[in-house]
Amino acid sequence: MPESVLIVDDQPSNIDILREILVEFDKKVALNGKLALEIAMSDDPPDIILLDIMMPEMDGYEVIKQLKADKKTFDIPVIFVTAMDKVKNETKGLKLGAVDYITKPVTPAIVLQRVKTHLALRKAHKQEIENHRLKNELIKEKASKIGVQNTVAILDTTVEAIMHILADVATSIVYINQCFDYKTLNKEMIDSAVNNMFDAIKEIENISKGSGLKFNQTKNGIEIQVGDGEFKFSTQYLTLSDKSDH
Repeated sequence: MPESVLIVDDQPSNIDILREILVEFDKKVALNGKLALEIAMSDDPPDIILLDIMMPEMDGYEVIKQLKADKKTFDIPVIFVTAMDKVKNETKGLKLGAVDYITKPVTPAIVLQRVKTHLALRKAHKQEIENHRLKNELIKEKASKIGVQNTVAILDTTVEAIMHILADVATSIVYINQCFDYKTLNKEMIDSAVNNMFDAIKEIENISKGSGLKFNQTKNGIEIQVGDGEFKFSTQYLTLSDKSDH
């Protein structure tokens, strides 16, 4: 599909001259600034604009001001095509965002070359932006993968540490059960075992914070859950009834 050029001029004869020169492009035309803005801000904007300065109601300076102020049209290259050849007029247009100036009467070869040059520059600029976007996405993807691997490694280490602590908890529970002999109760052993058990439980709670693990102390044991439950580990408390059954 050929690139499109919007020709803006209040004189139809000037538009006809430019249309003949730009035969290889898809052309859109506007006889005033208001219509030019409507075309530029449509769903099918031009790739470049050739804009006359001296027009009634809205001149080319006002048109380019509005083009550059809108995020949909600010990057469309604008070439002023005008009979005004004073340096100050050219400078004003360039300061407002025009990429080039062509004076009337136009020279076909110059018009064609200027249009092709600025279309190529815009295409290269857009490709550079796209390459930068793709590069950023690749960096984010790699960073995400590294982050997942690090998270898995952290969880593995955390679960291993908690399982060691659970072993201590289970040992403390066994000690407590062994103290209930129905004849003699070793209070010091019970107190020590209970304190060790609750110290271990507090350590589990501290480790589980920020690790993605959920720690649940149930009436029957201790349960560790990862995420939505893909992994669960639980230990059952030994109870008096367990001992009495043996």
